[in-house]
Amino acid sequence: MRVFIPFMPDLIEASFEGRKVATTRSRMMGKPGDIFYLRGIPFEIYAVEKVELCIVAEERYQQEGFNTPQDFKKAWKHLHPVKGYDAKQKVFYHRYKRRGGEDA
Repeated sequence: MRVFIPFMPDLIEASFEGRKVATTRSRMMGKPGDIFYLRGIPFEIYAVEKVELCIVAEERYQQEGFNTPQDFKKAWKHLHPVKGYDAKQKVFYHRYKRRGGEDA
């Protein structure tokens, strides 16, 4: 199934470069096997798990395309100005990979 997942421009570039291979969201954006497109290029979600936000910030920030936990937290706060960063918040961690060739 085709799904839409919005990304900030710098994180689109990180996905193209392979520096970003996961996206964390407050709600599930797709399930394994779903496809989303970034600038016309297909990416496939291959795993989704529900975790506490602190797990992503402290252990998986690099898979999110960030250099430090602080960079991830800063971006999360920017994208969620009302709720902010709550370490214990349950979030959906989507892992994905770029698909080769045309959309199958």
